[in-house]
Amino acid sequence: MKKNFAILGLMLFAFFINVNHAQKESNIVVDDLETACEHLDALIIIINEQVELVNSVPLKDITGIKKAKLDSLKNIHEEIGSSIQEKGIEKSEIEECESYDEFTELMQSAIPKLSECYQSLED
Repeated sequence: MKKNFAILGLMLFAFFINVNHAQKESNIVVDDLETACEHLDALIIIINEQVELVNSVPLKDITGIKKAKLDSLKNIHEEIGSSIQEKGIEKSEIEECESYDEFTELMQSAIPKLSECYQSLED
């Protein structure tokens, strides 16, 4: 019986790891994004990863692999923005998405910190 619970626990743990990994930037293919909401959801994933990375260490310690990852996230963020423009997605379409409120809250809290981070990396 204990063995069954242990196996079930491991299976649940593996499931949650896979679900969490499925929402990472490495799985975002910008060319596959079609709708306004798909673009917005991808932006939310990228911004959350940027914030997570920036909050994981002091700004002065963002070097090497972490800086490369942050640069990669910034590039994907910019690609998504370009895709929105290229596909002619209007702001009104984005505002209709279920995740729009989450996005606006995230932008208000994340942009100052991300701006500070990118500014310090450029100096």
